[in-house]
Amino acid sequence: MSESLRHLEGVIALERFVRARAERRADLVVYRDAPDSGPQTKPPLVGGFRPDLFARTWKDGAFVIGEAKTAQDLETAHSLAQLEAFVAAVSEAPMGVFVLSVPLAAAASARGLLQALAAGTPGLDERLHCISPGIDDILPSGAC
Repeated sequence: MSESLRHLEGVIALERFVRARAERRADLVVYRDAPDSGPQTKPPLVGGFRPDLFARTWKDGAFVIGEAKTAQDLETAHSLAQLEAFVAAVSEAPMGVFVLSVPLAAAASARGLLQALAAGTPGLDERLHCISPGIDDILPSGAC
C-alpha cells in the first residue's frame, strides 16, 4: 500500500473514532483535510498547521484535533512541530482532545511522543489518544 493510501486510511480511522465517541450529537461538525474536501470543509489552522481532522461541538465548545501519520512520517521535524502545536492547543482548552492515528507498527513510538508532550501538564495525557486503523474496530479506545 502506498504512503498516501496509508495516510488516507489513518484519516478515515480518525473520523470513525470521533463519530463513534460523539454518539448521536446533533451539534457535531467534522472538518477533514482530504482530496475530496472543499474549502469550506477543510480544518482550520491550529498553531500554524492544518490538522487532518478537526471536529467540534457547538453547544459546549468541545473539540478534537486529529492527525494521521505513517510510520515513516511520524518522527520527521515537520511532524514533531505539528504534534507540539496540536498538543499545545489542546493543553490550553479543558474541552480539547488530540487523537493521533498511526499504523500499529508505529504505536509504541507514537505513545512515547504523546507521553513526552504531555509531561508536566497534569491531566493532559488523558486527553491525548493514539489509534491504529483497523485495530480500534476490535480493541478498546486508545489500544495503541
